[in-house]
Amino acid sequence: MHILVTGANGFIGTALVKSLTKAGHMVRAGVRNQSGSLNTGSRNRVEFVNLDITDKNNDYEMLLKNIDIVIHLAARVHFTHKSKSDKEIYKLVNLEATRVLLNNSIRYGVKRFVFLSSIKVSGEGSSSHAIKSIKGYSENDLPDPQDEYAKSKYAAEQVITETCKNCKTEYVILRTPLVYGPGVKGNFLLLMNAVKKRYPLPLAHQKNRRSLIYLENLCGGIIICATNPLAANNLFHIADVTIMVPELIKILSKLMRVKPFMFPVPLILLKITGALLNKKGVVDRLTESLVVDDSKIRKLLSWTPAFPFDYAVAETVKWYNLEHGNHI
Repeated sequence: MHILVTGANGFIGTALVKSLTKAGHMVRAGVRNQSGSLNTGSRNRVEFVNLDITDKNNDYEMLLKNIDIVIHLAARVHFTHKSKSDKEIYKLVNLEATRVLLNNSIRYGVKRFVFLSSIKVSGEGSSSHAIKSIKGYSENDLPDPQDEYAKSKYAAEQVITETCKNCKTEYVILRTPLVYGPGVKGNFLLLMNAVKKRYPLPLAHQKNRRSLIYLENLCGGIIICATNPLAANNLFHIADVTIMVPELIKILSKLMRVKPFMFPVPLILLKITGALLNKKGVVDRLTESLVVDDSKIRKLLSWTPAFPFDYAVAETVKWYNLEHGNHI
């Protein structure tokens, strides 16, 4: 297969290009900056192209010529503050750029368009989510996006499903929870920093559960979604582990060879403190459950994670120790 990957030099994209070339596919890797991108895969199977998905002057004929499958990873994910311009950028990058790429994919005969979305489209979970729904969010639940990022992803999903209704180009939408693995950034990296530096974490009595997925397992899932005929015109949720946050902290502490610094604080006090310190989002992610039901992709596509959690989290900590000079 000839596959275009957007966002190919990002955290997920770099690993995916390697996995695709290892599986024998030819990859056109769309990157915003080619410098530092030459280690993403076998050079004779990867063609690097400069790609800014928001650029109105992109040469889509060149970009999509001879491409069988588009895997669209490029997105705007995080902002450190909220403003009107942030909302506009989410819309520009995650929605409008996706619309343009999809329309051109159809125009140039791409067979399948794979879109990496987020479980945040389903909702943010809650302190009772794990109790109300043991299996977690499924593809049949009504979407409930809460923030501008999730809303932009859901809007893009709607554009994809509507546009592909009456054309030959197939679509697959894949919603993921938090992704971890070597090179991870964002909340998982912040948690590892907190554990390693033994910051006091008032989470000892919390029983909230969070679904996660290891980077390499996600790549395997993306490839199945791109190549399996049964995946056509489907939405899938994917995860490989669901774990209580205090248990995750204990595992990270053991692998980092530090004693976990956790103590009990009533949930209501954590919520009040988070609100007073303008850290509600941080407190919610550490105290609320967000569980993913991934039974559909496992049953329909026979997907199973290739790497077990013990191995995956150990590899992540190994990378963290090397990256931060903690040779243990």
